[in-house]
Amino acid sequence: MKQTIKIYPFFCYIFALSMFMSSCYNFSKEFRGDLEGKVVLRNTDIPIPDVEITVESLKDSSWFTSTTDEEGNFYFPDVHFGLNKVVFKKKRYHILTKYADILNDDTFLLDVELRAAVRPILIFVPIRIENYNSGWPIEKATVDIYLRRGTEEAPYWDYLTTQHTDEMGETIVFLGSLGRKQTFEVEARVAAPGYYEGILNFTVYFRKKQGTRTLALYPYDY
Repeated sequence: MKQTIKIYPFFCYIFALSMFMSSCYNFSKEFRGDLEGKVVLRNTDIPIPDVEITVESLKDSSWFTSTTDEEGNFYFPDVHFGLNKVVFKKKRYHILTKYADILNDDTFLLDVELRAAVRPILIFVPIRIENYNSGWPIEKATVDIYLRRGTEEAPYWDYLTTQHTDEMGETIVFLGSLGRKQTFEVEARVAAPGYYEGILNFTVYFRKKQGTRTLALYPYDY
């Protein structure tokens, strides 16, 4: 007796589709492209050597690493096709992430700029107190330091420290650490025997060497 095997159309479709997808995937794994470029300092043409670069395929999770040469150049041959995440890392620079869409048998050019990461610095400000009439230094003047806090709508002066001037009429005040885009708004309230009290307001910006701030006090007999 002859047997008849029935093949239902739906299962034929699933089988054919799975075979097609399998063959496409295996074939696509052979697709490769190149990735190259240059890394420079932000807003300059200065190359950055020894930048660690990681290339990770978002399709199959394969990854490669390399570093830039002395001229800031890098080159990755045979990167997997499709979208790849490219991460640039170097000490004292901000981490940068880019994406490269690699095409088969093609070269993707990726030139980037890295931004230097600047650490906060400690701020020391010299303050000099002198006689308004003569310019002579005022010794043992009391200098109360306040920093501006709060918001633009509701600011207030926050007490920080009290210093006393030496025989040269000077004192050095430590204000704390300051980042590149930060400032200190300072108010120095000064008193000395035989003089009217005075107030010195100034702004401190990000720089290691701070200039001397000077306040002249009026003597009582002025």
